[in-house]
Amino acid sequence: MDWQDGFVRVNGGGVALFGVSLIGSLSYTLGLGKRWIWLTGWATTTLIYDANPLVVNAGNHLALQLMFLSFFLPITQRFSLGREPSFARPVFQLATVVCFFVMLSLYWIAAVSKYHPIWQHDGLGVIAALKVESYATSLAPVLLKAPEGLLSAMSHSVLILEEMAPLCLLIPFWNWRVRCAAVLTMVGFHMLGIFLFFRIGCFPFVCAAAWVLFLPPNFWQAVGVKDEGIDFAETGLSNWGRTQIGGLGVLLVVIVLSSFSQFSPTKGALVFPFDRLEKVLSFQQNWKLFAPRPRSTDGWYVAPYTSSDGEQMDAMR
Repeated sequence: MDWQDGFVRVNGGGVALFGVSLIGSLSYTLGLGKRWIWLTGWATTTLIYDANPLVVNAGNHLALQLMFLSFFLPITQRFSLGREPSFARPVFQLATVVCFFVMLSLYWIAAVSKYHPIWQHDGLGVIAALKVESYATSLAPVLLKAPEGLLSAMSHSVLILEEMAPLCLLIPFWNWRVRCAAVLTMVGFHMLGIFLFFRIGCFPFVCAAAWVLFLPPNFWQAVGVKDEGIDFAETGLSNWGRTQIGGLGVLLVVIVLSSFSQFSPTKGALVFPFDRLEKVLSFQQNWKLFAPRPRSTDGWYVAPYTSSDGEQMDAMR
């Protein structure tokens, strides 16, 4: 038992962490309080996740990474419920560069990890994934009845989206149109594709929310959002402050090394001396769901216990 786990379980620490995390999350959503309150909410959420690894998945880790990076961005002036949003100009900071590399790492690791005949040549990856009952929803059997040619095309489409969608954010011509198409396509991929047919926790919701960050100002102006600028003095942020350049620069190195380490036999040596920082900040870039191929054997965790009235129960259900 490490110290995080011990704190959560002893002397009501878990209740305290949940309370602080709730306060930080609400203040962040409503655009209230100081930025250190939001950072405290992120830190307590990290402790809760570390102490409960069996109920945490890739979506939780991605949410923590985006929560941490949002500390360096004027998110509350753009999206919080307590203020009028404004989208007059794009925000380009080192934090936005790091956000892009997180998304690039997510999809490229997922794509490269699928270099297996079932995905690359046979086109049976989606079919195999839909047959994993521990992940499949009640709609999965319906999709499995579709023509095999359609399901094969979907398998190849998954690889194309994972490889090309992040790069569409960098295309210099027709930029805002291409970005809108890429963002809306990936939101649809996660919400209409993954969410409807696979039970993988909050992952599709977090990914969809992350893509919204990259919608250009032209989109928001087209849907009638008020056109105002961002007052960086009010947010307490500067475009290229020393704190961001130093801290986020190190974080960018951690993300790059962690990404390459997923395919290195000497993972510890590659990430060292940032391995502890990688774990504490929850910036491990391990995005290998259904890779290199969906598993052929199925199963799920069972945590049996006896209730106070003597009934046998499963804590995982």
